[in-house]
Amino acid sequence: MTDYARTAVKALDAVLSRSQGALAKLAAGDVDEGLSLLKSRTVAFHNFRASLHQAEKAGIEGETERTLKRLADELNALEPSLMRAVEGALADTEGLARKLAAAKGKIGRFGSGAPHAPQFTRTV
Repeated sequence: MTDYARTAVKALDAVLSRSQGALAKLAAGDVDEGLSLLKSRTVAFHNFRASLHQAEKAGIEGETERTLKRLADELNALEPSLMRAVEGALADTEGLARKLAAAKGKIGRFGSGAPHAPQFTRTV
C-alpha cells in the first residue's frame, strides 16, 4: 500500500468516525459539538479526495480498494440518518430563535429590560 493510499484510508476512516460522532452528538441534543464535528468531517473529506487522487495515479491495490469500498458503503448507509439529524437540529434551533425573538419583543414593549432611572421630585 502506498503512502497516498494509506492516507486516503485514514482520511475516509476519519470522515466515517466524525460522521458517527456528529450523529451521536446531534441525537443527544449537543448541536454545537455536532456541527463542529461536521465541519471537521468536511476537512477530512477534502483530505481524502486529495489523497485518493494521488493514490489513483500511483495505483491502488486490491485490498486497499476493498477497504475504501467498505468504508464508503458504511458512510453511505450513515448519510440519510445524519441528514435527518441535521435537519432536526436546525429546525429546533429555528424554533428557539423564534421564541427568543418573541420574548425579546415582549420585554421591549413593556420596558422591563431597561434599568429604572432614579427621578428626583421637587416639592415647594
